[in-house]
Amino acid sequence: MGPMRTVKTHVERLHTKEVHFKDKTKDIGICYRPEANGSLMCFVEDCSREERSLASMQTHLKQSHKLKFNTTNLYLWDNSAPVPATPASTSPNPDSPLTETSEDTESDNRSDRAQSIGIGSRRVSRSTSRHSNKPYMRVDTNLDHPSRSVSSSSSRDVSPIGRGRAALRSATTPAQPSPLTRVVFSHPASRSPTPEQESISSNQHTDAIDQRMDIVDDEAEQLRQSISDMLHHPIASSSDISDIDQANILLRQFGLVLFRIPFSNFPPQHILICIICKKGVSLSHGHEHPVRHGIKKRADLKQWLEQNTTMWNIQTLNTTITVPSKPITPIDNLEILHGFKCHHCKYYSTNEAVANKHLQSQHNISNASCSPVLLQTLFKLHPRYFEVHTVDSIDPENIIHAYLEALPAFKESANRILVPKDVNDVGPLLASTEWHIHFHQYLDDRSKIRQIVQLMKVPTKNEPNAWLGLPLYDVVKKYMANFKKKTSRLGLAAKCMLTTYPRVSHDDEAFAVVSDKSQDAYGLVVRKWTIACLRSLHPRQDDYSIPLTNTDKQHAQSLINALQTNDIAAAIPFFHNFIKHLFYPRTPTSDKWSDPFECLFAVYSLKEGGTFASAQESTHPLAALKYFIRGIMIHEAFNNIDSFDGNITLAIEQEAKQNVVPMTSGAYNACCEHSRFISALAYGSTRPPTTIISIDEQSVTHQGKKLRMSNLREGLQRLQKELFAEILDLTLGFENKIIEPQNLQDDWSNDEYGYTWLKQHRFLNDEEALFKALLVHPRWRLGTLSNQKFTIDFSRAWDYLNTSKKLLEKLFFYTFCTAGQTPRINEFLDYQIENGIRPRNFFWDNGRLWVATRRTKTETQTRTESFLPMKCHDHLSHFLKLYFLLIRPVETRLVFFMHGQQATQISKQYMWVLGGDRISDDEGYQLISQLTKAYFGVELGTREYRHITVAIGRMYLGNEAEMDDE
Repeated sequence: MGPMRTVKTHVERLHTKEVHFKDKTKDIGICYRPEANGSLMCFVEDCSREERSLASMQTHLKQSHKLKFNTTNLYLWDNSAPVPATPASTSPNPDSPLTETSEDTESDNRSDRAQSIGIGSRRVSRSTSRHSNKPYMRVDTNLDHPSRSVSSSSSRDVSPIGRGRAALRSATTPAQPSPLTRVVFSHPASRSPTPEQESISSNQHTDAIDQRMDIVDDEAEQLRQSISDMLHHPIASSSDISDIDQANILLRQFGLVLFRIPFSNFPPQHILICIICKKGVSLSHGHEHPVRHGIKKRADLKQWLEQNTTMWNIQTLNTTITVPSKPITPIDNLEILHGFKCHHCKYYSTNEAVANKHLQSQHNISNASCSPVLLQTLFKLHPRYFEVHTVDSIDPENIIHAYLEALPAFKESANRILVPKDVNDVGPLLASTEWHIHFHQYLDDRSKIRQIVQLMKVPTKNEPNAWLGLPLYDVVKKYMANFKKKTSRLGLAAKCMLTTYPRVSHDDEAFAVVSDKSQDAYGLVVRKWTIACLRSLHPRQDDYSIPLTNTDKQHAQSLINALQTNDIAAAIPFFHNFIKHLFYPRTPTSDKWSDPFECLFAVYSLKEGGTFASAQESTHPLAALKYFIRGIMIHEAFNNIDSFDGNITLAIEQEAKQNVVPMTSGAYNACCEHSRFISALAYGSTRPPTTIISIDEQSVTHQGKKLRMSNLREGLQRLQKELFAEILDLTLGFENKIIEPQNLQDDWSNDEYGYTWLKQHRFLNDEEALFKALLVHPRWRLGTLSNQKFTIDFSRAWDYLNTSKKLLEKLFFYTFCTAGQTPRINEFLDYQIENGIRPRNFFWDNGRLWVATRRTKTETQTRTESFLPMKCHDHLSHFLKLYFLLIRPVETRLVFFMHGQQATQISKQYMWVLGGDRISDDEGYQLISQLTKAYFGVELGTREYRHITVAIGRMYLGNEAEMDDE
């Protein structure tokens, strides 16, 4: 009865702290989590949906059941805290920091509103306890007497637990009617009963199938004791913690955190805290507050506030929160104030004169003074202070040690693959095939990628399924040799029909067999695809598998049985039936990923690093499959030759009608479509000049905006000095400890995921040295301890990231202006420091750095990739080395602790990243406009600056013809 008692205990807890429920028609949705760290279960009748978090469950309830959370109608909560095994005393603890006295003038004065719920306890039969077709169950709010006799106020069944009339309540709560009218429970119906439940009689346990929640009379007292224990010893749910962390990943982008008030009862209360100004933020200012700190993009914050305010029970005023009357540990991210305390009435103030005046006016004491204490308040408006303990200084060594213990989690997160989300993040081939979209739920987990790649791994003779190795190799080899032999019996007309049908000219190409070497290579492709299908017959849960129809599975199982006999000749007909049904035209569907060919081609192209085969690498499997499908047609034609009176040409024509005719479905035409790349020319038109060079060649004007060469030189020189000073401020002198490599060889052609020249040499003796120094440095002090565990000081981390953000913006502008030919802004923002799904743009060559544009405007038209390298001058190379060797690793670690895994991957892979988020095109345009105004004296857009730089190049270097002549 343990799991069901958890539900009932939470019902009791719900009614012991209800001061935030002012609407008496409030509904409570309790989502049941049968297992620790398991899935939440939907509480709507006859719905077996499971979700991992409250947020995803809320989405399900909105979409599937049309429940609204942005009104006062429903409150969602995770019911997962276990009931303690040994009930504790229910008497109040006078030493508890939550105990309030009449002398406390700051008390909430709402203790008389704590309620208890009436729970029926009469045993009833299963037939009378059904609540079918109801999305909720009503709670009796008038059961306020502990008597087991029938009450006149409860003449009918209204209990969510059962149809009894007796009441059960906590001995420590006053007998007041509950303002809650309905409580909604989730269904643990899909769970099998535990051995403990099976051992209890049908009258003493809750039926998980029918959602019966009956309480046996004999256990009423034990349940009452468990409820009291739960009220005085609440246990936080692990799922709550993960949900809060997930919410804070988003909120920290706006300088906010969601904080659970430690001295609130169930349901827990939360507030929003600004980690920059260290104060609580009210809901009315939650959306606008980040503007004070220069955060303008707040659409995601607005959406989060609209969807989660009720769910998280977010408070907005001090008056709705009961503050502790005794000192507590300071609340993280809230400012600690120096104040004064009155010992007579526990009055607090941050002004000594005001506190002393209070003693004189309220207690008629003229010469006494208040004691100095440390105070905090949740909100600055109408503050209600509470005393906090003095915080001891933390040993720097403890911070470093705790950080090193947390370091493996960071490295694991940084090593995960960043799934591309924009079309410009992938090459032309992926944009066409959409393999990355098909595998999007697997690409961020290397173990899942390995599982998919292993589908096509050819087993060795020592593996349990060795029959997929040598026996299948012999079957495919003999099958291909067989149709190669039969091809010699075909006439030229039949061979032409295998490549083109219907024939409209005499210029058609005839089918020709390949050499033995190519035949082995083609056979390997077919074997891998066959192995993937056979392994997909019985996939494990959550594993990727090839979609097969029932007919496909029957043929596959027959092939497996034949291969296990090791009779090659007998297995060939089964192989032919399997491969023919797999690649011959199938019934069209609404999803291309239900076609085995599309999935097999995607799996074959996936690499273990998470990248995909290039266009050059993809031509081989397509050529192999087209060749093999023609072989299948030859086999099938000879099998059916008797139907055509021995005329093999007519038999081949019949197979060509099914497979070769253009626009018909089937693997053959799919191969042809995938093999064909459409190319287009980028046309240009002659236009009047938009850029004019002055007579003295000292200024360039583009559409009315003039840039003087003197301002350009002076601005870049000033920017260079500022960059050097700001880098020194962030690196603490470690720029002098970089070890310059003597023989570093950067392989520019290496496209392995994660490869970069930054990992090919040990540039520092201790790669964590700078971060460890910053953790305890008096200027930054980025680290701290919370409950003896390492954590980031979010306020100081925000300050460091904000400083490095300003540095990166200047470095972004300096690189854009001085690193060779000025690229388009969206091409420039794509630059990567290490290989991702697309190769990197950052290279090393004999101590000098290069950047390269690999995606140009014409890529989507020509379907070809570009490589336009640009050599960085000495000063820019030096700045880029210092930033990416010293500062970016620190940023990546801070981003990991503040913003989570995806932001960490972005910081690790891309060049232009601010606080774990890539600079967008709009932000790039704004930066160029702002910084050209600041340093060049004229506001220029990226297009205008590009035109001006082209004119400057022609002015000082000459046009292409002149340079060719020289």
